[in-house]
Amino acid sequence: MIRKAEYKDLDSILEIVEDARNFLKSSGSKQWQEQYPAREDFFYDLENDYLYVCEEEGILIGTASLVREKDENYDEIFSGKWLNEEPYYSVHRIAVRKEVRGLGISKILLQYLETLTLNSGVRNIKVDTTEENIIMKKLLENNGYEKCGVIYLKRTETYNKRLAYQKILNA
Repeated sequence: MIRKAEYKDLDSILEIVEDARNFLKSSGSKQWQEQYPAREDFFYDLENDYLYVCEEEGILIGTASLVREKDENYDEIFSGKWLNEEPYYSVHRIAVRKEVRGLGISKILLQYLETLTLNSGVRNIKVDTTEENIIMKKLLENNGYEKCGVIYLKRTETYNKRLAYQKILNA
């Protein structure tokens, strides 16, 4: 079951993110290795009604944020271009608990956020990830996201290069 996250979920969300952070590090990825995402990022998502969780038998097994405002990191794209300039939502901070990794939970979360986006009248989703995050790249590419180019995150000075993806949703 996927639902909006609540403040009481925060500790479990942080456990899931720590699992993901460790997994990324062990697979050679530098993504999420610089104190991001932190408790404050998820608190912000909660306050802005962006955060969702996947729950099974009372245990949180996944999380993702659907940001419904323009992302300044996507203002400038290099080595390519966005598919269109229409309004979009963006997916951030998607992670699953290590015990359910490989069972398709990320795909279920992504499809749920796509449905929410489309139901709100927006037809575009944007996502970014690092070059070495092979699992995320596969997830996006296997679910119809197109690599559009490269963006650079404004929140960090080091290791800020990201591959930018977009999907146009069809009703």
